[in-house]
Amino acid sequence: MNEILDFLTGPGARFSLTILALGAARLLILTAADFVNVVRRAGDKNIEYGEALASTLSWAVPVRHITHTRPLFSAVSFLFHLGLIITPLFLLEHIMLWELGTGYGWAALPGAVADGMTLLVILAGMFLITCRAADRLRRFISTPSHYVLTGLIVTVFASGFLAHQSWNPLTRTPIMIIHTLTGNILLILIPFTRLSHAILFPLARIATACAWHFRAEPPLLSRAVTPGEEPDKK
Repeated sequence: MNEILDFLTGPGARFSLTILALGAARLLILTAADFVNVVRRAGDKNIEYGEALASTLSWAVPVRHITHTRPLFSAVSFLFHLGLIITPLFLLEHIMLWELGTGYGWAALPGAVADGMTLLVILAGMFLITCRAADRLRRFISTPSHYVLTGLIVTVFASGFLAHQSWNPLTRTPIMIIHTLTGNILLILIPFTRLSHAILFPLARIATACAWHFRAEPPLLSRAVTPGEEPDKK
């Protein structure tokens, strides 16, 4: 089993990170090309990029937004995303692996804080899955990927948490194999699933701002009618 774990934390992790990097680069390049095309075809090129940036920042920490609709679900979802991003990046063990491979590292979260945020992601993920399954409207608009991806995230965090506990139901090596395998799968899936919004979120509001300035196609313009006027009848 140690050989499997060594493979998953070595070549397997490097492969997963490579796919993540290439997939993210592809998404950003395609999105940038679409932006260029939209701006080129915009009827009004006076696009408020500053306003779009301010909107992006306001949604990055959506304190004033989550109180409007479904406040509990929105707040838990925000905490879930926050822990999902911060915990893996600033977990001591992850930083040590990165430093071992590249020679570079950064400050880590205190152990108690990392454990608390890990538990937060696990509980929040289970809450979101339960809400989607229990509520008829959310169940209607949810797809299998909502459940599968959230469940995969919960598995990654739960296995990582259990691996460092004395009451781990398995020995450390099997649970670390589960943690590393599911973590690598998650990294590979990010650029190709709905998780890609973690990469494209900063560009989402700019895309919306550009869309409002998009020029209508000529056939649509030819059928346009001035308000209050009827088209000629032949």
